[in-house]
Amino acid sequence: MILATVFPVFFIIGLGWVFARFKQINLGEVSEIILFITTPCLVFSSLIKSQIVMADFLTIALSVLGVTSGAALATGIFLRLSRQECRGLYLPSCS
Repeated sequence: MILATVFPVFFIIGLGWVFARFKQINLGEVSEIILFITTPCLVFSSLIKSQIVMADFLTIALSVLGVTSGAALATGIFLRLSRQECRGLYLPSCS
């Protein structure tokens, strides 16, 4: 039943709205907790519960290598054509 899935979501949204209506909260701290604690826990939990197939892992690894190499190549071409000495541009474009 779709109501069993949708109701808890809207209930939590409603609780958050009521809480925010009566109390001012610092969203910076909440965002940091979500970013640095709950998101890594969710990723870790998902990785532990799933089985990694070697073919999928190889596909992902080659895709990451291709995107990183492509970004490094595009950055190198841009720097040569613009005749600028911006070595600091390589790291953010390849990370």
